[in-house]
Amino acid sequence: MSSEELRQGMALEGQCGRVLNVLDYGAIGDGSTDCLAAVQQAAADLRPGDTLYFPPGRYLSSGFRPGVMEHHVEISTPHVTITGPGTLVQFMFYVHGEAEAAAGLLEAGAPAQDDRLVSREPHGLQPGDYVQLLSQINCYSPDAGDWQLGSRAPVTNQQFYVRFTEMQRVAEVPTPRIAIFNSKVLYPGYRGHLEGVVEPMPDVASAEFRKMNFLEGVTFRNLTFENLVTRSFRTIIARACHRLTIESCHFEAAGQPGFHLRATDCLELRVHSSTSVRRTVGGKGASWNSFIVGGGCQDVTFVDNRLTGEWQAIDFTGDLLPSDVGYIDQKTAWSTVQHVAVRDNKFFNCNNATTTHPGVTHFVFSDNEVVGGWTGVRVRSLYNRISNNTIDTERAGVALSSFVSHTSITGNSLRHRPSTSKGGPWVGVHYVPTGSETMADNAPRQVVVRSNEFHCLDGLPNSAAVNLEHREPRSQDFRLFTAGVRRRRSNFTIEQNSVQGCSVVIGPWINGIRVNRNSFEGGTGRGAYIDIGPDVAATSLYHNMFYDGEATAIRVGELSTAAAYQYDPETRLGEQFGMERLNADAGPTRGFETLDSGSSQVSSSPIASE
Repeated sequence: MSSEELRQGMALEGQCGRVLNVLDYGAIGDGSTDCLAAVQQAAADLRPGDTLYFPPGRYLSSGFRPGVMEHHVEISTPHVTITGPGTLVQFMFYVHGEAEAAAGLLEAGAPAQDDRLVSREPHGLQPGDYVQLLSQINCYSPDAGDWQLGSRAPVTNQQFYVRFTEMQRVAEVPTPRIAIFNSKVLYPGYRGHLEGVVEPMPDVASAEFRKMNFLEGVTFRNLTFENLVTRSFRTIIARACHRLTIESCHFEAAGQPGFHLRATDCLELRVHSSTSVRRTVGGKGASWNSFIVGGGCQDVTFVDNRLTGEWQAIDFTGDLLPSDVGYIDQKTAWSTVQHVAVRDNKFFNCNNATTTHPGVTHFVFSDNEVVGGWTGVRVRSLYNRISNNTIDTERAGVALSSFVSHTSITGNSLRHRPSTSKGGPWVGVHYVPTGSETMADNAPRQVVVRSNEFHCLDGLPNSAAVNLEHREPRSQDFRLFTAGVRRRRSNFTIEQNSVQGCSVVIGPWINGIRVNRNSFEGGTGRGAYIDIGPDVAATSLYHNMFYDGEATAIRVGELSTAAAYQYDPETRLGEQFGMERLNADAGPTRGFETLDSGSSQVSSSPIASE
């Protein structure tokens, strides 16, 4: 497509502005001429509404150092489009707005109303301004609370600090110290509820705000980006952008680590209909993430993309440190990422298709196809919905950590894919915190696993549809894993799932689990379809269907008499259906009710009778 054809197409779409052809600035698309200076000059000439156009060809950049401004193409003009069909080799784009210095929001303990900012000093804001609110409510507290995101490291006992951030737009300014937002509700921390907070963040008495001067409306479209030789490469670095869109682009990275996109403090970030090809499985390390969305980002969508051969294809992390160009004075570290949606994407042979970390809230992973690799989605965030995905992996479908809360896993097809290189068991939904994630009063709450299909090879050792367990911290000096934590209800509900060739496993120090109305068939390498380990209590099992006699229906471990704590004994074993064998005799300390049939046998009544 020529520049004139592109201009005509823009006119048909109602767009205005000039088309700046990089060839007119001296770029040569022969794949060997250094075009960095020419493209930098073209980008510097952009005005709002313009298009920067790369005709067919391969355009090479010598800008191989991610942290050096002279090696980037700077995009600081709003409402521009960078488009192809050219191929950009080793080009790095720095797309940025500005964030003003943070100012005090509230006096310590002073209340704020749900929809307004009340500042100590005149704020200088006007209607239409964007504000980023920063709160330190997520420090460790004895009760953890609904928004607890930080913890202590088991080995060093150091505090992890997480800033909670939220973007707001000002609707009214009734007084110089009050700003009312557009139909939004502030999160609890802004009301000054600091009771019980231990060790607040340095220099943050309650909460702060800063004005965001966003770069608006930048779009990358129909381009191919290649990184074939440079390690730690970033194709697009984005900061303080509003409506940044990556559409119908292709990223090719061969065997080199680095990032296609690295974003912080961005609002309405879109990655749509794009493809990425990294390398064959075998590399390792955080730098293998293709798209990393960090602190301060809000309203992020990845839709209809195809990603192949990534270590972590998409990574959402609240702890993206300000280590890139332009970040030094922005105080971005340890911020949250809110309202994230990953929908209708295809992941092939990605060891981790998508990962969330502490500091991420309101995460949706739905209608995706994940084939190959180790894990479909690894979740460490709050308020998650994982639904209607097809996940066919080698080790785990959904991996949960101890930070997870308010999560639903529904309507998914989770299958084990045999591996030619990695042995070991497969788990459909795995909750197992690492040593660094085990923390006081932070057991998962309100996690529902419902209406999923689990399928594993019959007889694969130790595999499970659902596996729940806690682990002791690694350090003996780590004192937060208390008896109170061990007694806390985990509140997992596992119901109405179809389980073939594997088990539901409830491991040590998990209590408050409901396993109801599931169907089991096809045998299991664990020897029992529902396998309850030692030191487990407050568990209810009702109305499950066992279709064959290939394995024991329910096996229950002993409650340790040497334990220095007591579990809630409200364990219930209700009527089961289909099989004749049941092993639930674990002694009177277990607290099981007798079966509705009055015997130790499973009822042969059909589940439909319920």
